[in-house]
Amino acid sequence: PYGHARWSFEAAADFAPSSFALQLPAVLIDGQSHATAAIVLSRPGSAARPGDYRSAVEQQRLRERETACRRDTPQLACENIVAYGERSFEVASGPLLWTGSWSRFETQLRAETLRGTQTLAVRDPRPWRFAESAVVLTDAASGRREPLRFAQFHLDFDDSVALDTPLHAVPAPAATPTRLLLEASVPDGLAAFELRLPPLQVGAQRLEIGPISFERRSFDGGIEPFNC
Repeated sequence: PYGHARWSFEAAADFAPSSFALQLPAVLIDGQSHATAAIVLSRPGSAARPGDYRSAVEQQRLRERETACRRDTPQLACENIVAYGERSFEVASGPLLWTGSWSRFETQLRAETLRGTQTLAVRDPRPWRFAESAVVLTDAASGRREPLRFAQFHLDFDDSVALDTPLHAVPAPAATPTRLLLEASVPDGLAAFELRLPPLQVGAQRLEIGPISFERRSFDGGIEPFNC
């Protein structure tokens, strides 16, 4: 309910272990430190995704999902659960919920660098900050350490606001776009509808937004959609 932060990392080109320990930074909440134990990630995640790293816990979680799928819904493509799982791990540690995806793919033509995406949700309304400014990867075989420092990252918040709530832009030079996502549920089977948005007030300027018409069209491109 308090949003989440997301980072992307890239290791040195010559750092390509088959297994490494990922040490996530401690998080300070109201002066109290919350640490997370190191997570061991190994590849291949599966024969279908040999470049993916997964923790043993995540691998077991996928196997249990596949077993339940074969038992309860054998008509589904249960064999794809372990083969194509894209998450490397999910760990809850006190008020912290960490999720990550790490991979390094190699072909006969070239090898990519090891890349990772980390997401942190702090399940506590109080302000927080990191005690360290990096994640650290340690090669399980050689012991080589690869610190990856935080640079640019994304903060996403999901909250409900009234339509007359003022949104203040960030001053230059760090100005970034302010985005407001409006969501609504429409009745099932609705063939078409018209969306009318309220006027937008930008400073002293009032902007009128014309109606937007939506029409349901199925299989216009001749290809059925993917089912999730």
